[in-house]
Order: sequence, then structure tokens, then C-alpha cells
Amino acid sequence: RHLPILVFHGNIYIIIENLLLADPGVQFFAFHGKVNEPIVEIDPGDFSQDVTKSSDGRFTYFNPNLKLKEGDVVNYWVHVQHDKLGYRKNQQSWTVKSK
Repeated sequence: RHLPILVFHGNIYIIIENLLLADPGVQFFAFHGKVNEPIVEIDPGDFSQDVTKSSDGRFTYFNPNLKLKEGDVVNYWVHVQHDKLGYRKNQQSWTVKSK
């Protein structure tokens, strides 16, 4: 089973959408991240959330308190619980670019 692709939006705040449509087998989507610091497997990170409900067919993480600027690197890992099985993708990163 493949983990969904994540899409990042914005350079002031970040929205991460789990592009796995709200499959009835998905129990939750978890995001854990740090800005400009490495993150290792299962490190809780500086910001994290378990998203247990979908909205508009997507599981979305939104953090209005996270202030990012161009060049910041968000290091993160994600976990999807599907039909009581866990799928994790470690050591991912995304760099904030100008609009």
C-alpha cells in the first residue's frame, strides 16, 4: 500500500493535505514536523497532530501558529492508519519557496 502524497501550501502557514480521499478504511492521518532541524523516526517534533476526520474528502492538517519564511525547511514524518494497519513515511522534507 502506498502512502498518499502530501501537498504544502503557503509561506506564512502550512496546510498539509493527505490526498488519500476519505477512504472508509482510514482511521487517522498523523503529521509530525520540525522547522530547520532534523527529525528522526518517531520523534514527536515541535508540532504534530493526529487528524481523525476528513473534510471535503481529504484529511487536512492546518497550523495557523506556524510562521514560515522563504528558505525554511520543514522536516517531517507521516503516519496513516488504514484498516487497523499503520503505514509510516520517515525523513521527508519540504522547502518554503516564494510565490
